[in-house]
Amino acid sequence: MFSKRLLRASLFAAVGCLPLVGEAAEIKGKFVYDGEAPAATAVTDPKAASEFPGQTINYENLVVDPASKGIANIAVYIRNDVAATPEAEAAVAAAPKVVVDNKNGRFEPHITGVWSGKQSVVFKNSDPVSHNSNFPFAGVNPLLTPNSEQEIPISGAKTLPQELSCSIHPWMKSYLVVRENPYTVVTDKEGNFSMKNLPTGVELEVQFWHEKAGYLAAKPEWEKGRLVVTLTGDMDLGEVKVSPELFNK
Repeated sequence: MFSKRLLRASLFAAVGCLPLVGEAAEIKGKFVYDGEAPAATAVTDPKAASEFPGQTINYENLVVDPASKGIANIAVYIRNDVAATPEAEAAVAAAPKVVVDNKNGRFEPHITGVWSGKQSVVFKNSDPVSHNSNFPFAGVNPLLTPNSEQEIPISGAKTLPQELSCSIHPWMKSYLVVRENPYTVVTDKEGNFSMKNLPTGVELEVQFWHEKAGYLAAKPEWEKGRLVVTLTGDMDLGEVKVSPELFNK
């Protein structure tokens, strides 16, 4: 019997996709905070003022653009086991190293994806002070002196994004999404995301995750923040409004 879950996914695909069967496809959309944008909260740790004078360093567990109300740093990734398209393979082959920089008292980027076994991570320090990059997933905690870097091989995978922190500067935190496929993207400061080079004709479990909300069930049908769909072409989710209550966990 055709399950309700698959029926819902097929109907969504039929409505939201262009008929481009056999070609690599794209899913895109925009996440918007459905309420008054929360103000940024500045770090008050004495080290922030002494080691980064004249700079304002904000906590990044919920970043909402005041103008557009776009929500930054929502991870969008493929949760299930899928084969990469040739286009996705080529894109990763051209960028086999993922760089996470310690810069201006924060990690840059705040969240990023890594294709396990295909990409390594380079922890870099562009600041004039020392940092460490404590990444328990890989069992590493390198001390990075100013203008130094260290490359770390990555193997294995996790369903949830993995935390990266600096014990020297306790406010610093970021996440790496370590998957066995290349399909991870992150919303920009205006809440936009675009995941390209996806396979068509196979079931995809698209996971939405946010640092403060966890699995982001922004729509009632997205159980545990997941959209199950079989693409026949490009899909535009449009503007997705997110209730402020989801960030109060």
